[in-house]
Amino acid sequence: MARSTWVYMGTLTVALSVAGIALLQEPDTEGMKRPDKAALKPGGGDEKEDTKVAPLAAQERVGTGPAVTDPASAREIEKAVRAVFAAFNNRDADAFLAGWTDEGFRKTFRQSKEAAKRSFPNLPALAVLEPFTVGEFSNTAVGRDTASTEVELTQSNVKKTHWLSLVKDDSAWKIDTDKEIATRIPADGTLVPVTMTESAFQLDTSAVTKNVAFQVFNASAQKHDFSVFMLRDSGMEVHMGGAESLEPGEGKTLLLTNLAPGRYAVLCNRLDADGQPYSAKGMRAEFTIAAPPGSRASEDQTDQPEGASDDIAPPQ
Repeated sequence: MARSTWVYMGTLTVALSVAGIALLQEPDTEGMKRPDKAALKPGGGDEKEDTKVAPLAAQERVGTGPAVTDPASAREIEKAVRAVFAAFNNRDADAFLAGWTDEGFRKTFRQSKEAAKRSFPNLPALAVLEPFTVGEFSNTAVGRDTASTEVELTQSNVKKTHWLSLVKDDSAWKIDTDKEIATRIPADGTLVPVTMTESAFQLDTSAVTKNVAFQVFNASAQKHDFSVFMLRDSGMEVHMGGAESLEPGEGKTLLLTNLAPGRYAVLCNRLDADGQPYSAKGMRAEFTIAAPPGSRASEDQTDQPEGASDDIAPPQ
């Protein structure tokens, strides 16, 4: 089960400046009930983009020759990408850093490889570093010494699609650019529209399934957040993922996969002008993922023990 993203951030900020696949975004703490947004996710670089990046074949490159997509070349690119994420999962600093160009690593993680490597000895002690699962590849294009591909990356229950460009350096393919692009919704995923008003969510909670894509749109005049928590009978709340800092008129899609049976809540923890979180003013809704009939989990889904809390603690 996923650990809180906010736990990730607090631990990693103290333990290391960059934690492998970590995007250090611009701090956005105004009115927020959380630390700055260092997130355990790749992508983003120096710009925040939700738009899709043109594939290699549509870009102008120097000295690359025509792009090709034959299966053997595509497999070579996929193998290189998988090796980078396997190195991170195995806490292999040398192999992980070797999978990036120097400039690509600096742009993505905002520090040098040398600085990052000094932090890597701490990684084995950090159990909060959830591994990445590399999913399907698509739109792979390969030139003489540059390539690009789109790949699905899943960490815990959050799945995202990334566009990667690679360059060949000393006969090895290395990641040079990593940008998050529009999320692909799987065939077994349920699309649930969510509209944010000034102090409420408008969504059909009964439509949520274990594979759900929340299509969030901020229709209010205020900046809002959208976070999903699992509510445990012990009173603990586990952060499953979120779409942070949606400006008025902005929309984002959050894809969560394989949610375990149980109770969940969606809420906005951003503070209003009076210092109160919007979640306390109505920006909160609950839903339940039902277990298959006859399963042990189904039998366990009874009323909470006396004293269990529905309150959602703010991220620490």
